[in-house]
Amino acid sequence: MLSPFAWLALSYGCRADEDRLAAALTTHPILTAHPATAEPRGRPHAGCENDDVIPYADQTYRFRGTWNEVATFYREAAAKGRWKPYGEGSEGLCLTRTTGGLKLELFVSRPPEGNADEYTVTVSAATGWLCGF
Repeated sequence: MLSPFAWLALSYGCRADEDRLAAALTTHPILTAHPATAEPRGRPHAGCENDDVIPYADQTYRFRGTWNEVATFYREAAAKGRWKPYGEGSEGLCLTRTTGGLKLELFVSRPPEGNADEYTVTVSAATGWLCGF
């Protein structure tokens, strides 16, 4: 029988399956879709939030224009990809979809204060993780 501490150490965090799913999420077409006034900063990034075991992929963009232009672009692109609106708050725009039995969340972050020309698009294998407003 394992002690509670040993069990926690062996069961905590993301494993190979979650890492593979996060890597697969980097190829989702919504991550590379962007308005003409935006350009990607680097390549999509894969990760896994260890506390809640949530695989995700994200892409940051630098853009010229307004948040409304960015949000409109992603609402339209997401609708074509069968994403459903989940909400919009002061933090950003949220959409969800289910594919192959897997629930996905799309979060387009509003630019942070002091860095008004960047936003990030995140696809995660969870709902309510980033869109908990």
